[in-house]
Amino acid sequence: MRHIKLWVLDNLASLAPGLDENVKKEWDPINQWLLELRFQGIATLLLHHVGKGGEQRGTSAREDNIDCSAILKPPSDYTPEDGYRFVVSFTKARVSPAGIPLIAETEFRLQEDEEGKYTWTWRNVKKERKKEILKMLDEGMNYEAIKETLGCAKSYITKVKQEAIKAGQMAGNGKLTQAGTLYVMED
Repeated sequence: MRHIKLWVLDNLASLAPGLDENVKKEWDPINQWLLELRFQGIATLLLHHVGKGGEQRGTSAREDNIDCSAILKPPSDYTPEDGYRFVVSFTKARVSPAGIPLIAETEFRLQEDEEGKYTWTWRNVKKERKKEILKMLDEGMNYEAIKETLGCAKSYITKVKQEAIKAGQMAGNGKLTQAGTLYVMED
């Protein structure tokens, strides 16, 4: 007997041709089957397509019984010359509080090193975005310009500024303190 612990289904549309993706009731038998596999100790990785709006196609009921759902998307400043470069963003994750840093938005990039070998690099998107916001505020940019440049909400910019002030990284006038300058310069 084979001792399967993980299997990958590529992709949902191929798994159930003819299924109306928007109807929860049509998804129920597949969902029950996947639950049976889980109870047998078999993890399933489902690959799926996004729709025109960038969200998963079909019923959201697909996510009711899953532990994690992630989407791969291009970074806001992506160009085709960047090659393999994408952001992994978790849209659902059942993790303990200690695991929350592990599911932060992360950008991955396949890069060629000086020896001609390709390696994956990654960075925490939110941490980098926070640093960029602080730099822009320090330079005197207004919220609208920061929002347009980084594609983030004004409320998020306010939150970042307030957290930086509380942490002693930024003065009330929007200028970086010495600690703030060190923070935005660190790798």
